[in-house]
Amino acid sequence: MAYEVRFHLQRGKNYRYWQVKEKDKGKVWYVNPENVQLFMSDCTLVNKLNKAKKVHVSGKKDVSGWISCKHLELHPPETYPMSYLEQLFYNPIKDPHWRRAGDDMEMVWDEHSCGSLVTRNNQVYLLEEMCCLWEPEEQAV
Repeated sequence: MAYEVRFHLQRGKNYRYWQVKEKDKGKVWYVNPENVQLFMSDCTLVNKLNKAKKVHVSGKKDVSGWISCKHLELHPPETYPMSYLEQLFYNPIKDPHWRRAGDDMEMVWDEHSCGSLVTRNNQVYLLEEMCCLWEPEEQAV
C-alpha cells in the first residue's frame, strides 16, 4: 500500500491534524497528533520545489510537500522515544526545502529516502536512514 502523509493546515475540523492519503484506495483520513504517533517506513520526503518556492516568496500556504511511504502504523503517543532522534523540518513559508536539525539546517533533504520516520505531535523524526550498499569496482589486472 502507498501513503502520502502531511500536516493539514487548512482551516476546518481537521486543522492541525495529520492527513493520510491511501493512494491505492483513493481514501483520505485525518489523525489527531495528540492522540496518535505515526510510524512510517520506506519513505521519501517529497517536495514540489517550484510550488514551494512560490509559497516561500508569497508567504501563502499551499500544499507543496509531504511524506510518501509504503507502510504506516498508528501507535499511542510516546511509543517511540525521541531522545536521540533527529528532527526533520518542512515549512516552505520559512524555507522551501526539507531540512534536518542535525545538519545545522544546511543540507537539503528533498526527495531523500528514509528507512523509517516517526511523529511526535506535529513534528517528524528520523528513526532510520536508508543505507545504500555498494560494491567497490573490480580492479583491472
